[in-house]
Amino acid sequence: MSRRQFLAATGGALGAAATGVLLTDHVWPLLSREDLIPGAAPELDLTPGTWTTTSDRVSFVALGDNGSGGRQAMAVAERMARTYRHSPFGLVALLGDICYYGNFARRFDDVFARPMAPLLGAGVGFELAIGNHDGDLRQRNLRHSDDGLAEIEAELELLGTPGRFYSTSHGPVDLFYLDSSVPGLFGDAAPQQLEWLDDALASSTNQWKVVLLHHPPYSSGRHGSTPGSRVYLEPIIRRRHVDLVLAGHDHH
Repeated sequence: MSRRQFLAATGGALGAAATGVLLTDHVWPLLSREDLIPGAAPELDLTPGTWTTTSDRVSFVALGDNGSGGRQAMAVAERMARTYRHSPFGLVALLGDICYYGNFARRFDDVFARPMAPLLGAGVGFELAIGNHDGDLRQRNLRHSDDGLAEIEAELELLGTPGRFYSTSHGPVDLFYLDSSVPGLFGDAAPQQLEWLDDALASSTNQWKVVLLHHPPYSSGRHGSTPGSRVYLEPIIRRRHVDLVLAGHDHH
């Protein structure tokens, strides 16, 4: 159904004027952006371990905001699996918001295990930078709620992630994953994370340094740039000569 048909059909039932405004401003962007329409999980057989990682070569995928479990998320997962067949990769770097509309532990199968099944079966690894929907971090306060922390812990445990911020190495690349939430960048624990990042980057001797986080320091999208991220992170990123920053949040 096209956008025009969707608006017309619903407008006929509820009143064209009021409903048209509501759908145009609220419902349709939600449907297209976070994908409530069910989809079929990919069913592809992939040969395990066909990627190459050496001292000067690594292949990985960066993926953000994939946690709807809907049609578009499934289509992206299938495209990733098909890409693996001709350009294999051993890592998916998740840039946050891996679960919408509920608890990750309960939705694990719908939003992660089923869509990523071909890649999981091929032995591809997954690493996570937590987002604002992970742990319901949409509230703009300086502390994680108890429920939010429990949700984050569930995600970290289910994905085997070592913490809210951490680093990994793959071939010539060191990856630095951050918690870019309001509590993570401005709360009581923020100095600890920023000090860790500065020290970890300074200690890195690998060829490439890549910082991964959910909220983009710069963006021309719907959410836009994250001024606080730029104030706190950019001086460290510049001083330590980071080569690449990858972020999610805006659904481009």
